[in-house]
Amino acid sequence: MNKLLLILVLAVVYSGIARAEHDFDDMSFNDDEAVALSEQNLQQILTEFKAVEESKKECMSPLKDLAFYQRLDKKFILENRSRLLEKVSLTGYVTDQDIKDISDYNTAREPCIKQMIEGLKKIEPKLGMLMEIIQIEENIDLIEVAKKRLTIGEMNKRAKERENHAIDISMEFIDRKREESK
Repeated sequence: MNKLLLILVLAVVYSGIARAEHDFDDMSFNDDEAVALSEQNLQQILTEFKAVEESKKECMSPLKDLAFYQRLDKKFILENRSRLLEKVSLTGYVTDQDIKDISDYNTAREPCIKQMIEGLKKIEPKLGMLMEIIQIEENIDLIEVAKKRLTIGEMNKRAKERENHAIDISMEFIDRKREESK
């Protein structure tokens, strides 16, 4: 079943949805009036990005006090970015308690992730779609780490790479909007 899910996800990713990350050319403006509007839109977009991020942080904040979060935070890259080098260097596999904690964490954070994705879709639908793809990739890694096909360190490294990729996509979008506002 998991291989079927993986194949389905990879088919979707390689079918063209993943290429949407660099397909912002269709949003350019042609006249001066549109450029003035674009400058206002840029400021609005930056404000919306900040609101989405703040909303996610606020939603995730209560999780930090829960026991499963405290246990996971010692090994995994969560919202807390402490001990990154140590966490990406871990060579061990998850325990049964880790698997239960990961499940509890994912269940608890799901509304926050959905809220963030919906916020990004309001800014630009392609950004929301890309975040959904990133979440699918993360879920695949969770399956792989639970089946002991990935070490904790490998999963942490992939999580950090996905985070960096999401930031790059967002920055590319903002840079494109800045160029349009000139």
